[in-house]
Amino acid sequence: MMRTPIWPDGRQDSFMSQEMILAKQCEDESYWPTMRRIFAHDFDTLPKERFKVWASVWNVPFVHSHIPQEYVWQYMNALRTSSDADTYAAAVEEPLIGCTAGDFRDYLSLFSDSMANATRVQHLSHLLICGYTPEILRSMNTIVEMGTGIGEMPDIIYKLGFRGRYVIFDLPEVSRIQQWYHQQLGHTDITYTSDPDQLDAADLCIATWSFTEMPFDLRAKLMKRLNRSKSWLIAYSNMIFGLDNEKYMRETFVPSLKGRRYKTTTIPVPYMPWNGGTNYLSVRSTY
Repeated sequence: MMRTPIWPDGRQDSFMSQEMILAKQCEDESYWPTMRRIFAHDFDTLPKERFKVWASVWNVPFVHSHIPQEYVWQYMNALRTSSDADTYAAAVEEPLIGCTAGDFRDYLSLFSDSMANATRVQHLSHLLICGYTPEILRSMNTIVEMGTGIGEMPDIIYKLGFRGRYVIFDLPEVSRIQQWYHQQLGHTDITYTSDPDQLDAADLCIATWSFTEMPFDLRAKLMKRLNRSKSWLIAYSNMIFGLDNEKYMRETFVPSLKGRRYKTTTIPVPYMPWNGGTNYLSVRSTY
């Protein structure tokens, strides 16, 4: 069995591995073009049954072995106080698809006495912090997520009771990983696209550190299709790749929402102080 993490071409000193390391160190506009090449290469050459421990997946990172304690508190509080505690616990369980039991135990588990996956707990916490309960999710017909990582959030949301159509907008090289993963999980109601023109307004749009890492011109194309959506859950860094997201969210994004009255709430994330600080923006239609 290949040692963890699994580097491109199986070696940390390979050309692709070194290119990835340099891109992470620079973290500029060349980062995602580089990672697209590496994800395409890895998908074609590395064992997909262990994709959660690919070095490229860790590099972004799409999976987490350690998460801020505040997310653990959110999850534990939900288990203690919510009538949906059993649903939450089931939603964050590692399905052992994309990793071995040893991979999960050594790198992805959150607690020694359960199958709670750290990445899934963080994703669930995004929903909890912004108030998206199973009851609310069950009332929705369409969800659009932009930048879905390996695809944990759709599986969590379906396990919380959502029964509608889930649409993922992402890079095609990353969508290949998501589609493989979701096929193993048995999902059949997920649409994958890299074309903004294939998107339409939804009951909920989700973008955690994704929409706000895209170039402004791509954001504008997305908003032409999505600006009448009923609600939004966005997590963003105030500054990333030289992009001023704090200004963008205030002066461009919120004014571009159309067709409804909205309540917007900014929730600071003080435990993520890098890149100028981090916030959630929660947007809800009031009618």
